[in-house]
Amino acid sequence: MDIWDFLKDESNRTVIDWVCTDIGHLIEWLAAGVCIVLAFLIKAIAYAVWQVLTSIVKGLYTVLTDTTAGIFKVFSRSRATGSL
Repeated sequence: MDIWDFLKDESNRTVIDWVCTDIGHLIEWLAAGVCIVLAFLIKAIAYAVWQVLTSIVKGLYTVLTDTTAGIFKVFSRSRATGSL
């Protein structure tokens, strides 16, 4: 009879089997947690990038429309007065 035979339970598993199984489950749970945290981090980064790009586009649109409106005002005045 082996020393490990004393440590077996009714399902014929040894302590080493239980420890390895528990460590395996722990690693699975840790990996799942890391994946969830990474998913939220990626989502937060994507949202921040989206906000920055949106504000840049809005700013460019404002600058272009204001500049265009200013140019048209100058040209419309110059037509009315005959000079730039």
